[in-house]
Amino acid sequence: MQKFYTSKFYKNPIEVNNIKWEIIVTITTELGEKIIYSWYDVIEKQSLSEYINKSLLWSFINKIPKKVLVLWLWWWSFVKFLEEHIEWVEIYWVDIDESMIKISKEIMKVKTNNLFLSDAEEFVNKLISENNINFDSILIDCYWWNSKIPEHLLLQPFFYKCSQVLSEKWIISINMANFEQEEYTYKKMHKNIISQLNNKNYNLLLSNRNDYSNVVWIYNLDKKYTAKKYYQNFIQEVKKDNIKNNLKILENIFLDEKDLFEN
Repeated sequence: MQKFYTSKFYKNPIEVNNIKWEIIVTITTELGEKIIYSWYDVIEKQSLSEYINKSLLWSFINKIPKKVLVLWLWWWSFVKFLEEHIEWVEIYWVDIDESMIKISKEIMKVKTNNLFLSDAEEFVNKLISENNINFDSILIDCYWWNSKIPEHLLLQPFFYKCSQVLSEKWIISINMANFEQEEYTYKKMHKNIISQLNNKNYNLLLSNRNDYSNVVWIYNLDKKYTAKKYYQNFIQEVKKDNIKNNLKILENIFLDEKDLFEN
């Protein structure tokens, strides 16, 4: 089944293909490039998106999260995985695009009732005002139609606000696409994150070895981890909590071996 959803944020419709065993969400850019944003195997119940799988790994480093804040719905295959494998997780999911809310409900069949139409920073402000500060993790994947992160989400105040809604032992995971084209922007963003979160340990997980087109940053680690440690923690946690041993997310774990932000 193929469906198209009109979005006020994208010139071209969002295309959703629901074909027996998989759901693929794609966008065709103004340059005619077709980009897969989410890709999920509904039978095996696992993400087929490389950067989503890398992001899943943080869940098994500190602890398996009980409460997660997901900013913008391109992370839907991450949420779907958590819902189907970790039944006790509480997910707050936010997007500024009404069409993505519709896709999540109609096609993805997400279970969470905490699905909100809002700007990311405005929603974090609301959480602060309600004294809702118990999130184990925040996942950020916020991009406009031009594949750029909104300016107000690059600044120190936003990350300070994020820190206000997190529990004591937390993780922030950020997808930073098109690193090679946006390196200067991401370096400034990284400095703002380090400045506000007061933690210099982080890992850069690559989708492919030496390929910086899709990088996932994981912040607030007690140290920098090796790929072997990610693997060991995952196996340990899924056995302990009787979670499906989904080895797909462990395939092709590549970590950056140099500090890109030293200079």
